[in-house]
Amino acid sequence: MSNLSITLKKLREKKNITIVMLSELSGVGSGTIGDIERGKIKKSRVETLEKIAKALKLDEEERIELFSSILPKDIRQKILNLSISNKKL
Repeated sequence: MSNLSITLKKLREKKNITIVMLSELSGVGSGTIGDIERGKIKKSRVETLEKIAKALKLDEEERIELFSSILPKDIRQKILNLSISNKKL
């Protein structure tokens, strides 16, 4: 599974929202959301992730986690580390 699939599923379940509910709230097809969570879609358009993030009402930290999940692992880790460092300030 991809970072995106794991991250999206985790955030969606954390908010207690089903795939169908997320689809209705975001305007993104339930098949697309399911394909992302199953790892069939490894990268998604920023516009799609933005719709999902708004529908899930993600806070800043959760948004960073979701959007960085489409980046290469080394860059993703640097962004997450920066986010943690800024949080401590």
